[in-house]
Amino acid sequence: SRIKPLDYVIFAYGYEFEKVKNNAWTRRLYLNIYRRAKEIICCSDLVRERLVAFGVSDKKIEVLYPAVDLDRYKPVSLPENYLTRAGLAGRRILLTVGRLVQRKGHDRVFLALPEIVKRFPDVIYCVVGIGQYENALKEKVKQLKLESYVRFMGKLEERELIYLYNACEIFIMPSREIAEGGHIEGFGIVFLEANACKKPVIGGRSGGVKEAIREGETGLLVDPESPRDIADKVISLLKDPAKAGQMGQQGYDWVRKSFSWEGYVKAAYQFLTGKEMV
Repeated sequence: SRIKPLDYVIFAYGYEFEKVKNNAWTRRLYLNIYRRAKEIICCSDLVRERLVAFGVSDKKIEVLYPAVDLDRYKPVSLPENYLTRAGLAGRRILLTVGRLVQRKGHDRVFLALPEIVKRFPDVIYCVVGIGQYENALKEKVKQLKLESYVRFMGKLEERELIYLYNACEIFIMPSREIAEGGHIEGFGIVFLEANACKKPVIGGRSGGVKEAIREGETGLLVDPESPRDIADKVISLLKDPAKAGQMGQQGYDWVRKSFSWEGYVKAAYQFLTGKEMV
């Protein structure tokens, strides 16, 4: 007897089908996999739109934004002497968390830093993560003579990461779309993690980032190709702590209301079963 095909659900984040769309064979393969799926859950409206353009029926797609573990990502007091031990005492911290790949925009922050530190010489840019672009980024820092203003933190344990979210003044990740290879930011949960710690965020006006930031409320959007725009937006928050604090609070309220794991599980259950979770 024939084996009955299994039903399966796909969670789509964008880059997995964007990177194959220009190769006829892999495009057909991926499209067949998506079309046979019972349901598809996308992390943003942008990914849903790209998937429909890829050739998948909109009827089987649901957008469910990623959730944040609000029991962990929240405002916490830093351990005694934490900043001193980390070599960050007396510094105003800008933070990026993510893989060290070209689309994340670390290099554009580097180009913006000279203008930023001219106004605020106590700024330091902490880069958390590892990836294939690490050596190139470190070389860029040397070329720009920014060693005193950039700290590569590597991969951190979650507890240390949460401390750093709480220690920073601004979270920034000016992601941009890299057409070659289909590199795109499908959403950007790190913006929500930073908001959950009451921090204002700055992101690139690109990809799904526009759905992870309420511009002017929880953070700011920048032209990810413009170091000038990045510098201006960072400086605007550094010189106005009250505005930055208000954005952090509004981000905190938004994340706690809209991005809990409890809400995500209920929405996913209802989409997949057609029933409300009791």
